[in-house]
Amino acid sequence: MRDTTTKKTYINRISKSRILNNKTSLIALIFVSIELLNNSIVPMIIRPLNTPLQVALYGSFILIILSSYPKLQFQKKTFLLLIGTATSLVVNDVDAKYGTNTRWFLWVLLLASVGPIFSSKTLLIIRHKALQYFLNGFIIITVLSFFYNILGLPNIGRGNFAGLMNQSMVLGPVGAISGIYTFYLYLTNTKIKRKYFFLTIAAISGLVVILAASRLAFAGYIGGMVFLFAKPFKYRVLYAFLIVTMGITVYSRIDEGVEETEQSIDKGLVSKGTNNSRETLWADRIREFNSSPMFGVGFSAQDDYITDVDAGGGGGRVEPGSGYLMILSMTGVFGLSLFFWYFYFLFNSKRFWKEIFKEETYKLSIFAFFIVHFIGEGYIYSAGSMLASLFWLMVGVTFPYANIKKRKVEIKIVKKQLESKFH
Repeated sequence: MRDTTTKKTYINRISKSRILNNKTSLIALIFVSIELLNNSIVPMIIRPLNTPLQVALYGSFILIILSSYPKLQFQKKTFLLLIGTATSLVVNDVDAKYGTNTRWFLWVLLLASVGPIFSSKTLLIIRHKALQYFLNGFIIITVLSFFYNILGLPNIGRGNFAGLMNQSMVLGPVGAISGIYTFYLYLTNTKIKRKYFFLTIAAISGLVVILAASRLAFAGYIGGMVFLFAKPFKYRVLYAFLIVTMGITVYSRIDEGVEETEQSIDKGLVSKGTNNSRETLWADRIREFNSSPMFGVGFSAQDDYITDVDAGGGGGRVEPGSGYLMILSMTGVFGLSLFFWYFYFLFNSKRFWKEIFKEETYKLSIFAFFIVHFIGEGYIYSAGSMLASLFWLMVGVTFPYANIKKRKVEIKIVKKQLESKFH
């Protein structure tokens, strides 16, 4: 009788585990699919999908939170992020056209769902699965975009070459992160065929970054690769030499402003030269900071004069030009200090360096990519940006939560299940 009861209990546990696994996988897949679709050429081709996809994105944030309710644990350290941004709204009388309160709420919703505001067993599982789906999606998009170019199909997205994405400034980071991750898989895989399969994709990803002609994405790609070379592996010197040579070659040609033929794969990057297209935006952010150095001009807000000149007086368009200067100009010294204080807890954590650096170096490399990319891209406070979602998701899966020890075993099991598919 006792054996029968034990067997039933075991079967019930397996059933519940499978149900949880299926539920978390579906929720993570829905979230990532909406993000990828929202930033693809699909809404450009089928324009009526624009608004529904945006609404669906915010709905997916709520779905992720509700999946863990009421077992959510609030992480007190995130008060630093919330106070730093909210204070800028309280002390400033921001023009209603910016919709700052709504933007702040949606950004908090992003942080609550995939970011570090809450933690729970279910939330952490969803986040790890969502990250894996993002990386897999980036690989697929990068490879398809490469062949899209090879076939000579028309560039529908904005910019030099956007592939399957809505603009080249999105495809560049997608290709860079794909390259970083697949090179990591090449290094960690033990099967020869798979190793060189991932090496091929990593090479294709590098070419897509160049085709997208995003100088910052290319710089972030090189910067991210540095951390993958921190640990010894076979032919490390040779690969390091090839990547550094590629970087120097491309940037020297940019600096020289070489006239390119249509057949040159890096013609988009080279044609941009060394001209800093964001210089005016950076000067504007510094001017905004000087006008309100302590608390900034307000979360997701800009100087009205600048907006009127650049957007013809349009409805609250925000174009920061830099993630770091964005934080400084919008939230001031107070907000920037709390922002860096918060990330001090992440990067000063022994667990972060022990687990991430030793076991999951690609995450550190992706962080390095973002650190470089934020120099000229200001999407860190944008709830509607796919790259912002990925950045905060990275924080959400790596932050040393107060209750992480209780769930360490479950999370390791999830990571092994996900990674086993690629090794």
